[in-house]
Amino acid sequence: MNTLRLGITGGCLNTGNGLIPLSAVYHRVLAKRVESECGVKLRIHLGSLETPDRAAHLEAVRDLLDRRKPDRFIYQIRPEFLWLLSTQLWKRRDQAGLASIGFNSLSHSESKCSVKEPGVRPIGRLRRLNWQLARLSGAHAKGWRCLRELLFEIEELCRQRSTRLALLGPIFGPWYLDAFQESAERSLQAIAADLDVRYVELRRPLTEDEHTESLWFEDGCHLNAAGHRTTADVVFPLIKDWAIRNREAPP
Repeated sequence: MNTLRLGITGGCLNTGNGLIPLSAVYHRVLAKRVESECGVKLRIHLGSLETPDRAAHLEAVRDLLDRRKPDRFIYQIRPEFLWLLSTQLWKRRDQAGLASIGFNSLSHSESKCSVKEPGVRPIGRLRRLNWQLARLSGAHAKGWRCLRELLFEIEELCRQRSTRLALLGPIFGPWYLDAFQESAERSLQAIAADLDVRYVELRRPLTEDEHTESLWFEDGCHLNAAGHRTTADVVFPLIKDWAIRNREAPP
């Protein structure tokens, strides 16, 4: 049976965060379906993106590409990183756990997307004001320029290794502002178009359907098994296309 080697970097979406069996995680569901319907074995190689640090992302992607040599690669965009780039005020915790409030540090950098402070989180209360302040100050635009540069560098890493790239959109939990989600989706789709790579949107299937409440755990941050099945359904057309192309490619 032909084998498609698929690399994926992301966060808890790739593991289920220990809340569901590994067999129920979306890429495991995909692997079974691709083998059954396409006659192609899907071999998954995972990489973790723990911080929004630009250098750390590039290192994780380069390491996965070089060690595992996948045929195709999915970069899953984490929503908390987008929110971090798009807000003005952050709450920081030092090594002792003491909290303080500071400004988005990306406003002090021309291009480097780097967050060095331990335990940085964007402030959750008054979310709309926090987001709008960043748009007025220019921090939002600068953060998204950083992300755009990062994605172009990732595409270049893939191109150098003849690995096809696709972007998997964020799984916005119910608490994210609708206006922020819509703005982020438009920006991500535009970046994907400029990169000439496939973009798979998860926002509408996971947040706008009348049954979406049944796809999430009560924390509103993590998908349950039904949510992972829905994610697999959304991603399947991309993987099916890749699997068929891989199967039909000359040896």
